[in-house]
Amino acid sequence: MLILNETMIGNAIEYKELTNCIEKAFIHYEDQKCLIPERFHLNFGNNTLLVMPAYEPTHFCTKLVTVNPENNKKGKTSIHGTVILNDSETGQPIALMNGATVTAARTGAIGSVAVRHLGKDYGDTLGIIGLGTQGFYQALFVSEEKKFRKVVIWDKNTERLIEFTSLLKAILPYTEIETVTKVEHLLEMSNIVICATTSDKPVLPDNEQLIKDKLYIGVGSFKPNMREFPDALPKLCSQIIIDTETAIHESGDIAYPIEHNLIERDNIIPFGKLLKNPKLLDNNKTRFFKTVGMAVFDLYAAKYIYAMAIKNGHGFTLNL
Repeated sequence: MLILNETMIGNAIEYKELTNCIEKAFIHYEDQKCLIPERFHLNFGNNTLLVMPAYEPTHFCTKLVTVNPENNKKGKTSIHGTVILNDSETGQPIALMNGATVTAARTGAIGSVAVRHLGKDYGDTLGIIGLGTQGFYQALFVSEEKKFRKVVIWDKNTERLIEFTSLLKAILPYTEIETVTKVEHLLEMSNIVICATTSDKPVLPDNEQLIKDKLYIGVGSFKPNMREFPDALPKLCSQIIIDTETAIHESGDIAYPIEHNLIERDNIIPFGKLLKNPKLLDNNKTRFFKTVGMAVFDLYAAKYIYAMAIKNGHGFTLNL
């Protein structure tokens, strides 16, 4: 079994190649080429254990993830986990990977696929709200997909703003990085906005004038009581795009608008369908893509990471 930690996974990844893999995962999921049961949630207080299996003809994987939002206050990462990759023919476990890093990378690639297909006609300023691990990987991946002149960032944690700015300036030396103290200022400047928080109430103002005519990508809320986006967003959208049907009841950002008649259920469309038939995408300039993640993304990311690690000699082996 090949063991891959955070650094080894990072060394194995090329952003656009992983984005291509995730794009393929969307299409294969839509074509029903994978077996993916609904993921299992075990909630204890504000903390969550997720169990996510997925199968396709050559490989299957299982991801175990814990999400402890209060860890940020303790100076610790809020997401921990492991991914086990198996050979489908023999069932043999062939790799054990740092699950938090796989999750962050594949979610960054999901955002990148969304920008690739939904964000072509938007401007050159990216706004990121929530500067944890997910926010960082979103910045890495989408900046590789689309060249932004400016990245505007906001987080309620001032220390995190300073740290995040330093990291981005080192990685994106030719991109202007601007911090703001109010979300309203971020909206005024940004064309594409990514939210990556675990908030239980909207982090954006309920102001249609500030909200309209932008692409929004939501990667944070994964429980029915979590919401990052205000009522104004679904009101302005004639269509909401989701990564998987489970988002309809897993995320408050989808469940709440349906329950309160802010958008019709028939106007919510899976991203895989759009990839196969781009004509389904409407012409509304206010767009909203919501991802809650699914195991097929972990499977395709793990397959790619494993192949690259073997090719480049990353990782170390463990005989069980």
